[in-house]
Amino acid sequence: PTSVCISSRELRENVAMVGNSTALGFTAATSTSKGMRDGSRSNTKSLTSNIQWPEFKVSQPDPVLGEIFSGKGSLSPEQTLVEFISTSAAFHGVKKQPLRNLEWDLLKVFPFNVMPANAAAWYMAKRKFYINQSFDQQLLPFLLKKYPEKFKVMGTQVIFLEVFNQEVAKNKLKYLVQYGLNAYFSHKSDEYGVYFFDPFYYENTEPFHESLRQCSSRPNMANKSKLVTSYF
Repeated sequence: PTSVCISSRELRENVAMVGNSTALGFTAATSTSKGMRDGSRSNTKSLTSNIQWPEFKVSQPDPVLGEIFSGKGSLSPEQTLVEFISTSAAFHGVKKQPLRNLEWDLLKVFPFNVMPANAAAWYMAKRKFYINQSFDQQLLPFLLKKYPEKFKVMGTQVIFLEVFNQEVAKNKLKYLVQYGLNAYFSHKSDEYGVYFFDPFYYENTEPFHESLRQCSSRPNMANKSKLVTSYF
């Protein structure tokens, strides 16, 4: 028989390799069994809960740049408007509505129906370019059709597809008002270099007045001419 000489160093290396492969196999098996258990839990959860409420989370601002309000890395005016329409409908329990009624409601101010300032400015500026088109090609129907996961447009009617828990919808609407006002003034400064605003216009024109009121630390102040000062 041929004798084989194995040094003590080679022996230690072989034993270490066997030990590592055994540990890897054990870890893989443990991970697989854990995945099966987790999968069974998730399957049970999906069977027991029929309604999945969408969550509204505000991302943490960048520690250096702060929150980006001009739509460069966050909600654009169009996206803000779409979120407002869908969330307001869900909060008020509206499932279906004529498009003309929806447009009238967009311009009204009532509890938890304040169009964000950046969305309102964008909508009113864009709307005039569509006014001479056929009704189905005007801005509002055209916009809603771009988001089939949120709206279903059928003729002159719109069906709202998103469902929100009322408390979630309320918090989201509050956030959109604050976000819209910040985005509007930031956009005027960043994009157009406008640093002087006419307080009278914003304090007496909706939805800017109501947005300023809600964003103020003293929303019920008697003198509304102080709203812009309070905001800034």
